[in-house]
Amino acid sequence: MYNIEQYNKEIGGIKMECEKINKTQSGRGYLFRVSASDICNYDCQFCHPSTNESVTKLTDEEFLKVFKAMNGLYKLKTLHFTGGEPLMRKTLPEVIRQCRMIAGDELDIAMTTNASLLEAKLDELVKAGLSRANISFHSIDDEKYQQFTGSKTKVKDIKRTIHKAKEAGLGIKVNSVVIRNFNDMDIPKMAEFCFNEGIIPRFLELGIYGPVTQWYTEKDQVPHKEILEIMEKNFGKFERDMTYRGNGPSKYYKNDKGQVFGILDNQSDKMCRGCDRFRMSANGYIKVCNFKPIDLRPYIESDESLKEQLLILGDYLHSRGNDYIGKRLHRNDYNFRWNHPEKNND
Repeated sequence: MYNIEQYNKEIGGIKMECEKINKTQSGRGYLFRVSASDICNYDCQFCHPSTNESVTKLTDEEFLKVFKAMNGLYKLKTLHFTGGEPLMRKTLPEVIRQCRMIAGDELDIAMTTNASLLEAKLDELVKAGLSRANISFHSIDDEKYQQFTGSKTKVKDIKRTIHKAKEAGLGIKVNSVVIRNFNDMDIPKMAEFCFNEGIIPRFLELGIYGPVTQWYTEKDQVPHKEILEIMEKNFGKFERDMTYRGNGPSKYYKNDKGQVFGILDNQSDKMCRGCDRFRMSANGYIKVCNFKPIDLRPYIESDESLKEQLLILGDYLHSRGNDYIGKRLHRNDYNFRWNHPEKNND
């Protein structure tokens, strides 16, 4: 069992960076995935997020205390900001700058964004130390894009932003949720755009869980096998590419032209293989795997108490064991994503 007294004794006078906990599947380090905001400026049809910001959202100061403690205890490989839409947190560039100062240049800092607010913040984010951006881009067609997102954003503006972000030095992937009879026929166009830009498209199976069941059913899903067939029909034979491309669960494929794409088969593959991910909601709940979340807010003012709670996560990971394979509990994922983990009883 990890505990703060044991940990402090182990490191002695050695710098903490030399002794960070690294009980990962990959051996490379942990991903710390953080909801920077619990609201969004889009109203996507599979999502319908809240438009009211939580009063319990962690302040910048509170988040930075948590991050500093996490970075001191664990070997963090990646800090990944999500939302809602993370750029709805107006102070995000400064938060990233502070995280970069705490962790140094080796930390990979990423974000998942709909990119509608990215262009205006691009220079600021790059200077702050952002490394990568995953762009949620679900249709290459203007009418479909606006219908799906409930926005007036033009596809050409997202394309321009993606191009500028890549030119600015950010690593870019495009995430596209595939919905039958809506955008499945546009998979080749989306892939072609990404290939021409020299970036990786990733096609996501539509998740049917939580309130999503009010709007979609399994008949709206396009499974992994069918997505691969569409890609091979248009771009030739693809083989599995086992190149390490981050901590995520996507399966990647490569053809003889060197074109690479990914599929996130979160529905057809019901098993989750042990990942190296910590997740924290905007209101300060933190968890690993499907273990019960910890509400960090009562402990943030005490460095020692905060570290004690964070070390409990290490106990969970250690008890989970190597090569852990569990079952996806999508209800938990949905509630946690939208900052309501307290709704889960298990």
